[in-house]
Amino acid sequence: MEYESDSSYQLLLWFCGLSFKLPDPFDKRRDEASITRRMAEVKTQVNDLLEEDWEVYTVDEVRLEHETETRRMWLPKGQRTKLYVDQKKVSQSFFGALSLTSKTVEPYPIEGNQNTE
Repeated sequence: MEYESDSSYQLLLWFCGLSFKLPDPFDKRRDEASITRRMAEVKTQVNDLLEEDWEVYTVDEVRLEHETETRRMWLPKGQRTKLYVDQKKVSQSFFGALSLTSKTVEPYPIEGNQNTE
């Protein structure tokens, strides 16, 4: 059997557990040596605090979004259809704190709009 069409190759790759996605962007100006050096400093600072029985937390904010997305459908040949979806986005923002001592996360919902403050 000979596979020549793009769709045949895509289907074979899909069966192998691969998906056709764009790669993540990478900043060429990123200074890996500086980042590695700073991370080593942070680890030393955190370890010193943990050894002194401090409770150390890391914090960050996150926004979860849900939106209906339609990609493709299988339809009978020669027929078209309309798929009606609600394109309304639903989201919730959280502020979270990870305890480096107990390894637990405490999420706090942020009501209203999320801003820098």
